[in-house]
Amino acid sequence: MNRLGLLHPSTLTGRHMNETRALFDACCRHNAAAYGHIFTTSLPSTGALTGPSAVLLHTPMLGRAYLDLTLALEKLGPLSARSRSISALTIFAHERVPYGLYAERLLGLSEGLSEKDIEILFAERPPYGFNDADRAVYFVSRELGHCVGPLSQQTWDWALATLGKDTLVALIHYAAFLRYTATFMRGFEVQLPAEGDRVEVHRQRTPSQHFAVGW
Repeated sequence: MNRLGLLHPSTLTGRHMNETRALFDACCRHNAAAYGHIFTTSLPSTGALTGPSAVLLHTPMLGRAYLDLTLALEKLGPLSARSRSISALTIFAHERVPYGLYAERLLGLSEGLSEKDIEILFAERPPYGFNDADRAVYFVSRELGHCVGPLSQQTWDWALATLGKDTLVALIHYAAFLRYTATFMRGFEVQLPAEGDRVEVHRQRTPSQHFAVGW
């Protein structure tokens, strides 16, 4: 599932694993609260974490800081969940991060994006039906993710007028976080869970059954 391997919960025992186990538990709590059963963050078959947290368990100090930053970004400014999905899909499409696109596609659908919208974002274009705020999020994220040098003054001025200062500040910090996440997922080749280990597939097949989800 990645170049470092997955750490199964049963192996996180002993004093030398205390920090790793604490991070595992914290990620599980955050994921359950933030994502529920929308996409797979731990394997139903083993409980092992998938995605970025599976990598970060190998460096608990960084993992704790990453989780703290995640929580801080969730509280920073009025950036909506829909805007977060648009930004993430824009950046992950350019970076070609399979797990990120898998997760953000499902999150985007849950926030009102259509399959057509997501297909166009995957093709690195802005969907036709986007409103001004959606387009501002897209173009800021695209410029930060695709270009070098400062964000252009034209884009800054337009986004500031469209989104407001607090939202734009939050968006820029979030885009930077996404690029960091994309970089280490690419470097460690974070892969998709097998179809049989995806919680959304199990939910479709057995809608009455619930699965524990954890980072």
